Amino acid sequence: MAKILRILLAVSCLLWVILGIIYFTKIQIYALQHWIILALMILNGLCFGIFAYLINKKFLFIYISLLLFIIVNAILTITDQIGILDWVVLALNISIIVLIILEMKGRSMHFYIFF
Repeated sequence: MAKILRILLAVSCLLWVILGIIYFTKIQIYALQHWIILALMILNGLCFGIFAYLINKKFLFIYISLLLFIIVNAILTITDQIGILDWVVLALNISIIVLIILEMKGRSMHFYIFF
């Protein structure tokens, strides 16, 4: 199950980076707000990539941080206009939330922060 979780995190990482690249190439970025949106999309993808890497560490802090990050992502996904890509991202986020909860219930976690 941890492998599926890691794959979904990597897919989300790639999705956000690709969406950022598409946004950069399709939108004429003149205003500061467009640069901020682009930076947030790329940063979101990088956070997913970092969590995909750290998920093998099996620390409770990482799982709780990831769970909070995904919940915030899911809430932000539905607070804007909802299109097909929003539904895809929401489905990925919900799948990741379910896998995180199942993974936390099924395994003993270390109660250390990082070590």
